[in-house]
Amino acid sequence: MEKDLDLIKLKIEKLLKAYDSSIALNKNLESKVMSLELEKKKMQDEISLLNTSTNAIKLTTFAYTLPENERMELKKTIIEYIKEIDYCIKTLNQ
Repeated sequence: MEKDLDLIKLKIEKLLKAYDSSIALNKNLESKVMSLELEKKKMQDEISLLNTSTNAIKLTTFAYTLPENERMELKKTIIEYIKEIDYCIKTLNQ
């Protein structure tokens, strides 16, 4: 009977050590997950910025392939759009 109790105590101690080890591992993994999520967010932001830059380069390249008169017309249209957007923002802020 005493041997059985000693065996049970030994198994309980082993189980508690495994539990503590699992808790420590879980905290470590949670920390790594948070770190990787932050890194993922930074990379997504960088990708978004690069996509925006790529689109701007494509538009610029497209604009320079147009004949001079069409380029000037496009420039005037863009300026008009910017003025309209500025007006809308100003109206919304009032």
